[in-house]
Amino acid sequence: MGNKNLKKATISEEVSSRKTLSIGHLPGVRARREEMLNNLGYLTLEQVAKVSPEKLWNQIIETSKGKEVFQRLIDVKKIVYTARSLLEDKPKLLSSDTSPLNLQAGDAFYDTEYKSHRTDPKFFSISIGVLQKDGNLAITNWFAENYNKSVDIIREFYEFIEDSGIKIMYGWGNRDGDNSNFKKVSPLPAGVTYCDLFHYILPQIVLPVHSTRLKAIYSYITHNTSPQTEIDSGRNALMAFNKYLKTKDLGIKQNIIEYNQLDVEMVYRIALWFNFAISILKKDAKKRINVLL
Repeated sequence: MGNKNLKKATISEEVSSRKTLSIGHLPGVRARREEMLNNLGYLTLEQVAKVSPEKLWNQIIETSKGKEVFQRLIDVKKIVYTARSLLEDKPKLLSSDTSPLNLQAGDAFYDTEYKSHRTDPKFFSISIGVLQKDGNLAITNWFAENYNKSVDIIREFYEFIEDSGIKIMYGWGNRDGDNSNFKKVSPLPAGVTYCDLFHYILPQIVLPVHSTRLKAIYSYITHNTSPQTEIDSGRNALMAFNKYLKTKDLGIKQNIIEYNQLDVEMVYRIALWFNFAISILKKDAKKRINVLL
């Protein structure tokens, strides 16, 4: 009981300390936006959380470059709701018209590791998890032994999608990342819907997090129980692959594959959590969600 109460007290202290954080800690608030909000008198999370999105939007568009910097009311609403979410330490729906994901057996979740390039990206690890009837993912991975094999693993990945009859694939940030780079090499398989959960989930719900990166979201929904791996970022995965090319250390190869596959699992768990969260919040917007998935 003592440890439980101590944990609650620690969380409460952390949430309380967020009130005076600068608005630059909010996702979506970079230098230009922070400066404009500061000039309007909003310096801290608490100040932003107390204003209505509509009032703030009206204040913004009265400035000379307000619409250029913030573009839309929904952008302002996200910022205000995220501030409130951080101070209350719970998710908030941005709209009552929220749509769950229709997850079914045969759907797929995927993630890739690659060396970015304006015209010729090099993929060196691709993982896909196909949802089974028992609710688990059957994960397959392709690994390039060198950069020249990038085209080969893309071809094999595409063939797998077509042979498996996959109709919908979910990723995180894949619209501007994975898919954009795939298209530079070869057109994506036709007849498949590619759903970027980053762009599907975050316009519907805000979370009490300072970052919208995959691992930050996953860490929140699992109560900071993210698995520890030898590789912890795409940048480090690329560095590890370059080291593998020199050493052919199978341990390094396995670390890259495990990191890639873990990202696939994270995307799936976030999708499950999203469906659960909106089902709860639609019934009770003040409900605190404590389930681990």
